[in-house]
Amino acid sequence: MPKIFLLLFIFVINLGFAQTNKDTYEIYSITLNGLVKNWFDPPVNGLIVVEQYKAKYKPDFIDIQDLTISEIPKTTLAWYVRDSLVQQRFLNDNNIKKVLAGLFYNFNNHPKIQVDLLNIPNVKLNIIPSEKYYSYLNRGSKWRKNGWKRLSKKYDSKFAIQFSKINYSRNYASLYYEYLCGGLCAAGAVVLMEKIGDEWRIVNEFNLWES
Repeated sequence: MPKIFLLLFIFVINLGFAQTNKDTYEIYSITLNGLVKNWFDPPVNGLIVVEQYKAKYKPDFIDIQDLTISEIPKTTLAWYVRDSLVQQRFLNDNNIKKVLAGLFYNFNNHPKIQVDLLNIPNVKLNIIPSEKYYSYLNRGSKWRKNGWKRLSKKYDSKFAIQFSKINYSRNYASLYYEYLCGGLCAAGAVVLMEKIGDEWRIVNEFNLWES
């Protein structure tokens, strides 16, 4: 009988951290709304969402992989995590390390994004298949610049984004995104989120590269 109660307790605990499609699209929406708010002057008429993340090269996570080891170098922690309270959480909460490690070391099987499930108020979202998106950009730098102009004009958008899958560990989640905002304007970042009650909140964002 005690064993049954223990198994039931473990099941209930895990159920409390079960993720749903609602969680996934809430996380994507929070990330995208933050970018729209912080990086672009209103109004933002339209955004391009790449249907599925299929970048030619895997993002280079090597600079922030040290955040997942038991003894995080002080310089790495100070560079990527500026908030001192969040730094302490990195040192004391292994679930933060697990959720990042799970993304870095199992970076595949990215889902197709359903734009109708994204909540981005007053912005038209244009979905584009990955192959078509890259067909505009995959040649030399001059072609890339002109390709962005054609893409931006066709979809009436100044911004294109693609999302990786979301990795979960208990009440934490992590994802990678990259965006394009011009022929020589682009960036990639990792987002760490935490679910508090019924809401997901950004804990930290790690900028990996930009141009």
